[in-house]
Amino acid sequence: MRVLRGRGLAVAAVLVVTLAACGRSDPEGADTGAAAASPPPAENPMQQAAEANADGAGANAAANTPGLDTPNPDAQATDRTTLGPDGRPQRAQEPAARGVLRAPGASLRPGWRASFRRLEQQLGGRSGIAIATSADRPATAIGSLRSGPAWSTIKVAIAMAVEQDAGGRPDPVTEDLIARALTASDNAAAERLWDRLGDRAAHRTQALLAAAGDTATTVQSERVRAEFSPYGQTDWSTRAQARFVAALPCLPHGRRVLDLMGRVQADQRWGLGSAGVPARFKGGWGPDPSGRYLVRQMGLLTIDGKAVAVAIATEPADGQFATATVAATRLAEWVARHVDPAGLSKSTC
Repeated sequence: MRVLRGRGLAVAAVLVVTLAACGRSDPEGADTGAAAASPPPAENPMQQAAEANADGAGANAAANTPGLDTPNPDAQATDRTTLGPDGRPQRAQEPAARGVLRAPGASLRPGWRASFRRLEQQLGGRSGIAIATSADRPATAIGSLRSGPAWSTIKVAIAMAVEQDAGGRPDPVTEDLIARALTASDNAAAERLWDRLGDRAAHRTQALLAAAGDTATTVQSERVRAEFSPYGQTDWSTRAQARFVAALPCLPHGRRVLDLMGRVQADQRWGLGSAGVPARFKGGWGPDPSGRYLVRQMGLLTIDGKAVAVAIATEPADGQFATATVAATRLAEWVARHVDPAGLSKSTC
């Protein structure tokens, strides 16, 4: 952790579950933002099982409409490509062979490879998991889905950058904004935090990622989809997310943010929040231009008193948000069952 400490000193400075995406900006702060569309009737058992989550998410979306990343019906999107700061397409990392352990140190129980292959096939669509047992070791990536827009998971990095900027002592208003952005995934609050970082918000957030060992991710600074925040469209790999979360306890003020990630409100506690073990996490989700949802989460799980950093992503075959939340929970449960605590320590630092 020598590098982490050195870089941390140089830094100037993951949701309310909705059927819409996380991070829509509403400069006027009006109550006239587009409401999240209701999901179609369930067409399969998995989606039926998710209706309870979906109903709660819909109510929450209505309460937060002005600050949520709800698609603008007047905005036209023509492709599924994430654009980089230069306006050119950014391609997600090429998926490796499904179920291949790409890096040492994940400490998975015997039989994990065939088990995950079966799970991903059962879920349909594409899913992926990344696991990091230490901040100074590479993360292990599993599954066919390895990257995509960060959506609201990037709020953790933004909150950390603001904490750094305030020297760990944000004023009460800023402290409340950080809490709302992380525990309720309030997008209006996240937008205000972004504004507090000024014209170099993307650079300062990226510097925070670098301090955590993620030098590969470029934080999006331009609004590449008119109806969504710029930072939410950052292309962030699951591997880099897991490494970032593993580093959070090691960074100045990181434990304050992790504490808030342990207070995520009830209707967002699917996925890592329903893995059956203590969890501190942040989620993010949103539709591609064709309306198909990607759901992501990243966080720290505590298994037998020991910590492991996890990032999950899923894009269901039917493209429905409700289906994705059920899949996220099954992925998180898989992690809790298959990570061998004998290979973990009490801290990822």
